Amino acid sequence: MAMAALAAVAIAVAMKGVRQDEFSAIVVAMGLLVLSCCGMAGSMSMAGFRHLRPSKRITSDGTGIRIPMRRYLLVLLIGLGFVATLALVTAIGWSFGLDSTGSFLNPDDVGEARFLLACGGIALAAFGFFLAFRAPTVLTISQVGIRRYTRRWRGLSAKTVDVFLPWDDIVEFTPDEQIVGGLIEVRNPIIRIRSTTTRTKTERLAYDTDDQVTVLAHLLVAEPNTLLSLLQFLKDNPDRRDILERPDARELLCPPPLRQRFRAARSAKSSDSVKGLSGDA
Repeated sequence: MAMAALAAVAIAVAMKGVRQDEFSAIVVAMGLLVLSCCGMAGSMSMAGFRHLRPSKRITSDGTGIRIPMRRYLLVLLIGLGFVATLALVTAIGWSFGLDSTGSFLNPDDVGEARFLLACGGIALAAFGFFLAFRAPTVLTISQVGIRRYTRRWRGLSAKTVDVFLPWDDIVEFTPDEQIVGGLIEVRNPIIRIRSTTTRTKTERLAYDTDDQVTVLAHLLVAEPNTLLSLLQFLKDNPDRRDILERPDARELLCPPPLRQRFRAARSAKSSDSVKGLSGDA
């Protein structure tokens, strides 16, 4: 609803800008529209609509399954880059007197030029921040264990955090949620893997502990619950891990139909409510 409202505001601002010949309003509206589209795509993704079938980016080479991250950051960078370029080029062009040769701003549009310059600067700063602080991750599941490979960028320097968990060292998989607060609370599914091996600081990310490795399942291209079910099955059935060598092993991450997932979610919610009432009693 919030993203739909933002899109409606963007369209209204754009129409007003066209009527009043305010190009800065049109640029801002385009930026709002891009952000709302990204937000709606992200909301549908978190709701499970992107998991109708296994992603083509999940690969199986005969030794295991390789699960990369979603390309959400690429979409965000494209949107921010578009807004920053359009706003800055227009504002800088106006400052160099290009208004007389076809710029969208008139010579007396000082306020609009400054506004576009500020918006472009903010978008450019956000673009640089997200580009400089990123951590692409790949999760690999094989017969011998689970590997989480992360390339963590901090500006121009990068650090590799490569963690391998043999099946025999894994104690349990625990589903959990990463709660992101704000105007709207978002609960992102994660999987915590507890092992018997203590990890050094160089092998841990910020959300790991000494004996737990955290997989940010919501950022991977696999459906989180299906991924958790597969991991648990492979842990409980060592003699069946050879299925990872099949050419079509990626199909093991084929999610159940949406109707079945919604039914399971409702059942889990009802179960939690009953437990809460029992506890109060």
